[in-house]
Amino acid sequence: MIIWSGLGFLIPVIAFGCLWLVLGVTDFALGAEYKTGHDWLLGASLLLSGIVSWFLGRFLTARQGRVMIDKNTGEEVLVTPSNSLFFIKMQWWGPIFFFLGLVVIVLDLIPKG
Repeated sequence: MIIWSGLGFLIPVIAFGCLWLVLGVTDFALGAEYKTGHDWLLGASLLLSGIVSWFLGRFLTARQGRVMIDKNTGEEVLVTPSNSLFFIKMQWWGPIFFFLGLVVIVLDLIPKG
């Protein structure tokens, strides 16, 4: 079961979109056969997903919000909608994707043998 709030559903859309973009550019530039055995492409798409998720999450967090006034106390309260997936805010998926991308790239660079 996928749990999201606000625009958190965009996280998997971003991840698959970046993977599609990286693989499409690779097919165009290097040919369809290049993808076989090159896991760094997945790592590159995760790095790109991390960058997009971080900046989009930061943009949405800074942009949204309303100031409400509590009728009982007269205190102002800033109400910001949460954009999260699995209770993790959108901008924090950026470092998660980025770290996973680095791990995949490093593992691909280690000789298999």
